Amino acid sequence: NIILSEKDSSTDINMDKSKATYNPSNYTLTIPLLSKLKEATTYQIRMLNSVTAENGATLNNGTITNPKPEIILFETIAPPVISSSIPADGALNIETSLNEFKIYFSETVNPDQLVAVLSPGNIALVKNEETEGVVYTFPIPNGSLVQGTTYEVLLVGAKDLKGLQMPDTTVSFTTKYTVPPQITLTVPEADEMDVPLMTEALIHFNQKMDAATINASRISLKRIVAGNPVDVSPAPSVSLSSSADIAKISADYKAGEKYRITVLTGASGVKNAS
Repeated sequence: NIILSEKDSSTDINMDKSKATYNPSNYTLTIPLLSKLKEATTYQIRMLNSVTAENGATLNNGTITNPKPEIILFETIAPPVISSSIPADGALNIETSLNEFKIYFSETVNPDQLVAVLSPGNIALVKNEETEGVVYTFPIPNGSLVQGTTYEVLLVGAKDLKGLQMPDTTVSFTTKYTVPPQITLTVPEADEMDVPLMTEALIHFNQKMDAATINASRISLKRIVAGNPVDVSPAPSVSLSSSADIAKISADYKAGEKYRITVLTGASGVKNAS
């Protein structure tokens, strides 16, 4: 006779009505829920006409003796969350000259206990409130950022005006790397002779590479016949290892053949060095 659901929803929330308890001293009915309610959501309790008082009176369109609502609305609450940030979480190729970190919250946040720490370096950032406790800017001291490094800003103590606290949250970004990738090792080695038959050759780089630039248009495999490069058939495939720092050139390598692998300009690292 008592139904709980999200507002304007026809799907009921499961309740364990077999364990419902009634306290006659304060006319309170308690019904355990079988699932957790969502945060920041409006719910409704609907009482059907068959709800009956001790004197036998029943609800009639929400009325027993005095008019009472048939539908009771309530809203669950939620702590603040990060709506966005500048740089965005996971952003790449950020300039080392970046001089501030900006955070946008989903609601007003009390500044008293809000703390931001930049790592590596464990640098405490001093906040500037911008817009009614929703937007905060944290200046980054000059020289704090170096190239090719992933930084994390740890935000602690973000509480809304109701006292609900956001869990400690980390936003990360990676600075631009301006040193181009280099080949550190090849398998087989350059000019190596009497190489055992294999299914793939390997090129090791000194940094993680951008998978979009590791392909047959930038890494070519040719047979050398009478000093001239000749296409390999069937065409080789080029892929990047799961560690992202090794290119794999797979082909139907033949015994007694000489091969040349060429890495063309444009194969670049994930840190945008080409």
